[in-house]
Amino acid sequence: MKKTLTQQGAFRKERKALQRAIANGLTEKDIVMEMVKRMDNPDSATTLNQASAAVMYLTALCNKETPITDAVNAILQPSPDVIVQPV
Repeated sequence: MKKTLTQQGAFRKERKALQRAIANGLTEKDIVMEMVKRMDNPDSATTLNQASAAVMYLTALCNKETPITDAVNAILQPSPDVIVQPV
């Protein structure tokens, strides 16, 4: 019986794969080009962008960066130039 993969388990699996790739001298380009082969419409620029974004995002997470959190916080943080008038 196959075990169900949780989100945390999937992240760990992907992180370990990225670490293995680095240890074996693979580049991000190597990984992206192999991913593209396995995706729908491998000749599409969109597919290449999606694969690149996935590798870049996982690399950021492995480096303890939080690009989505940073973006949401920037959007929701009030600007110091805005003066809120009481209603």
